[in-house]
Amino acid sequence: MRDYLRTGNAQQRAAAHTLDALELHSLVTAREWVLAGTIPIDIAIDGSDLDVLVWADDPAATRDELAERFGGRPGFASWPHGREANAWCVSFDGDGAPVEFFIQNVPVAEQRAFRHMVAEAALLEAHGVWLRERVLELKRAGIKTEPAFAQASGLELGEDGDPYLALLDTQVLEAALRG
Repeated sequence: MRDYLRTGNAQQRAAAHTLDALELHSLVTAREWVLAGTIPIDIAIDGSDLDVLVWADDPAATRDELAERFGGRPGFASWPHGREANAWCVSFDGDGAPVEFFIQNVPVAEQRAFRHMVAEAALLEAHGVWLRERVLELKRAGIKTEPAFAQASGLELGEDGDPYLALLDTQVLEAALRG
């Protein structure tokens, strides 16, 4: 677990406590796991879940291990990911915060959700407090994180209009970073 969570803001400390209690370090079938999403970059709102990215050689085996450990928890569900091949999602109530796992046979640093978080952190660094406040305002209004970043930062969307892909487009991101 990254120490910054244990010494961070209240949401980050609560996330660290929840993840410690889940003992994810002992997952046998996972090569690596990382907390991603809104909490690490301090744009979580009330009700934000803990997005845990997992690199596993056999994503279905990790799904099964999580089901064995946490299948009795309230809200437990697992499903195949809609966009990524051979990827699974698992979610449940993690003692105070919803937890959602994304499991894929891809190193965490190469997974789209991690790359989105890195791009969002770069935008926050480049544009400062006003961008953070605008993104939080949009999120509180019900807009998902990536569309909120695209709207708030003026990220140029491609022909498909997909903010998730735009955040991964290096040229588009560089233009947004320059402002």
